[in-house]
Amino acid sequence: MNKKNGFTLIELLVVIAIIGILAAVVLASLGNARTKANDTAAKSGMNQAMIQADLYYATNGNYIGVCTTLSDASTPRGINLLVYNSGKATGNTLPVKVNGDLATASQVRCNEMADGSAWAAEVPLKYVTGYYCVDSSRTSKVDTSNSISDTRAACNN
Repeated sequence: MNKKNGFTLIELLVVIAIIGILAAVVLASLGNARTKANDTAAKSGMNQAMIQADLYYATNGNYIGVCTTLSDASTPRGINLLVYNSGKATGNTLPVKVNGDLATASQVRCNEMADGSAWAAEVPLKYVTGYYCVDSSRTSKVDTSNSISDTRAACNN
């Protein structure tokens, strides 16, 4: 009797196909988890900006300059969401991650009222279509459209 050891070609192809299907399912799940994590990091950064703005108000008595970026690292002011140096925060800045990368000035929008009575900031999200908005009234929410225009200093209700 001639007995062969090993697997047939069909058996090997079936095992490879099963492994491929399992790998595809795992990679798809990891992609969604990564996107959700990036949105969570952006929300966390914006919530920290809200706390930083409260400290700014406690120090200055108003929100004038809270959205102002640094003119130089030696004179920190405001929450300074948008100032970066080689991907690392400088001075009194607060890095906000958007879609896995540090946000740029075109991604984070921060507006303040001229009289210093209010401010609002928003950042785009990737997993959920829309923006995460925080403002001086301690509102933090996801909005499916731009919550703040170039002059609005509050999240839409």
